[in-house]
Amino acid sequence: MLRLIATVSSALALAACATSAKFEAQMDALVGGPESAVIRAYGAPQSSYVLANGQRALTYTRSQMKLLPGMETTDPVVRLRTRHCAFSFVVSQAGTVESWRADGNYCRAK
Repeated sequence: MLRLIATVSSALALAACATSAKFEAQMDALVGGPESAVIRAYGAPQSSYVLANGQRALTYTRSQMKLLPGMETTDPVVRLRTRHCAFSFVVSQAGTVESWRADGNYCRAK
């Protein structure tokens, strides 16, 4: 039984890494390309601002709330899980994506 639990845990851990790795690969693929590729991939940004050096930052956010059932007792216990990912692209004055960064517990490929 312990071996089964360890195997399932390992498979789940690898699946989580794979989705994060896929997200990073998708983001990396946009670096060096035109700003329009970012907008095609993610739509209009939630915010956009000009940096001091003339570059622009395009920021996107994704969030999801899930209601998870808890243990059944005389009063059912329910948990609410919130997942969030904020990611930004830095775009040069010429319109080329120069870099990206992401933060959150929901930064994974769809």
